[in-house]
Amino acid sequence: MAKTTIEEAFQLSIEVGDSTSITNVLHDYGSILEASEDLDNALEKYLISLEINKKHMSKGTVARSLMYIADIYTQKNHFELSENYLQECL
Repeated sequence: MAKTTIEEAFQLSIEVGDSTSITNVLHDYGSILEASEDLDNALEKYLISLEINKKHMSKGTVARSLMYIADIYTQKNHFELSENYLQECL
């Protein structure tokens, strides 16, 4: 049910076209996917969010995306990639 609801929220945020809403929903969507151990799709959502954040959002929001991505790579045992994203946060 949560996945269906977040998919609907994502589509609605795209229709509205608000960058803040889109990135917030993508973060939430990624978190739901991550909790269900769908790491590849969670990573996809976080990467899309990162690209939007780099264009339209604050450095803090970009850092949040970078940390989520680093966490996924850590869970996938890709420690060097994780470290690279964490370094980018600094």
